[in-house]
Amino acid sequence: MHPTGQCLEYILAKKQELVRQASVIVFGSVRDILTLIAAIVVMLSIDWAMAIGLVLVFALAFGPVGIAGVRIRRISVDTQGEIAHMTGRVNEGLSGIRMVRTYQLEERLKSTSNDVFEKLFGLRVALVKWQALVTPMIEVLAGVAIALLLFLVAMRMQSDAIDLAGFIGLITALGVATNPARKLGGAYAVALQGMAALERVYALYDAENDISDGEFVYADGIRPIGKIEFNKVGFVYPDGYRALHDIDLIINAGKTYAFVGRSGAGKSTVFNLLPRLFDATQGTICIDGRKITDHELTSLRNQISVVSQDSVLLSGTVLENISFGREGSDREACIIAAKAAAADGFISKLPDGYDTWIDPSKASFSGGERQRLSIARAILRDAPILMLDEPTSALDAQSESAIRQALNVLSEGRTTLVIAHRLATIMDADQIVVMDQGRIVDQGTHEELLGNGGIYTELYNLQFKEDEKHYGEIIQEREGAD
Repeated sequence: MHPTGQCLEYILAKKQELVRQASVIVFGSVRDILTLIAAIVVMLSIDWAMAIGLVLVFALAFGPVGIAGVRIRRISVDTQGEIAHMTGRVNEGLSGIRMVRTYQLEERLKSTSNDVFEKLFGLRVALVKWQALVTPMIEVLAGVAIALLLFLVAMRMQSDAIDLAGFIGLITALGVATNPARKLGGAYAVALQGMAALERVYALYDAENDISDGEFVYADGIRPIGKIEFNKVGFVYPDGYRALHDIDLIINAGKTYAFVGRSGAGKSTVFNLLPRLFDATQGTICIDGRKITDHELTSLRNQISVVSQDSVLLSGTVLENISFGREGSDREACIIAAKAAAADGFISKLPDGYDTWIDPSKASFSGGERQRLSIARAILRDAPILMLDEPTSALDAQSESAIRQALNVLSEGRTTLVIAHRLATIMDADQIVVMDQGRIVDQGTHEELLGNGGIYTELYNLQFKEDEKHYGEIIQEREGAD
């Protein structure tokens, strides 16, 4: 397993262990609680005034234990937060290990990691100290309470308010109650740690979902035509950054629309809004004339397939990874999709073919093979809207050629949206949308945009003219040499 995965698994296991221990101790304390209640009932039957006084004495005596408990809980919460911070630092270092080694950042990471570990160690020591104080504190306070009880009983016997039999009964009941009280004090400290761990878990469940579900659902056998409209769409991120400004765009059904522009132009934000990963902060987005906010999320997302530059593979067999595209797909449908994606060739050469197990943490597949599996998944999904987010940006020429052929098969008859930095991959698009600083600044075919000048022409010249000049010089040199 990848070291990051091991680290996360270890931390998760520690949280589970804290919660498990707290649960076992809390449920195991039920017997002690019942024993304590029974002892108090017996004491009340012997001398109710004396029993109430005793309960009050014990309540006052255990006040300092409550103060220690508050401190233990606070330290536990801080410890859980520091563990999360440590996880982030470890994950940061391991995920960027190549850069760390290349730029010789080992000492820097070691220093920052040591700071985190030292703080975590200090919290753990403080926690152990406070936990260690609870038991002796209970013993001392219990001794004081018993001494006070004996004093009060003596006074009650002197005034004939209680006889010798009652005295023996009270002492016996107190002896029975003492041991459960000690156990409950120890259980209290452990339970507080479990509560601190649970608070972080519940924080995830209690997080508000800003994406409200609509009611419209496509009936069985009915699918959208795929016409998409953006009407005055704007989007502002929670940190206040405005990513989109008044986007007006009509994407006709069955056509291919490519989005180009410099980094930060807003292309990815447009892609995130369509499946409602975020909701637009102004304006509306419609599919076939119906607002996407009116759709049930599951129904909406079933109409969209995505192929991105980062092909995600999950733990499971090759067949299962393809079948994620459409729930309930049979083996034959998955194999047909793999063949259409030009993936059947390398899958058949695997040790167990389509039943070969995939471990995402291991580099079992090349970038091109991962992309073809992702395309097979999208083909199987057979959604009318296809989003391609730089699907060939990290591939070599041979892999890119195979992927582009598979993508051509996939995009047939579908409304296709493409983000691409390599303009050669989108020159045949029906429409190219040029974005800059969150706005649409130009739109048209490849030839039209070249004629208009502007950003698209700049990007084209940057990518192609220099290459053409370079290749021309090489050809001339070769011809001269001949």
